[in-house]
Amino acid sequence: MHIIEKTPYQILLGQSFNAITKSWVVNDKEENQTINIICPNTEIEVAFPTYKRGTPPRRIDTGSNFY
Repeated sequence: MHIIEKTPYQILLGQSFNAITKSWVVNDKEENQTINIICPNTEIEVAFPTYKRGTPPRRIDTGSNFY
């Protein structure tokens, strides 16, 4: 994972990240996109919704330490 300031994105997930995790992208017909990730150590699955460029993300309380 790369965290870079002053870009049109907050997080860029690269191939090395995908190689160690089980991850996939889900697109739906309403043009929404979700990134699904499974932790290789715990097998816990987390789904992260994405947002369109220029639209600020809204914070969602998932009850976990993820964001």
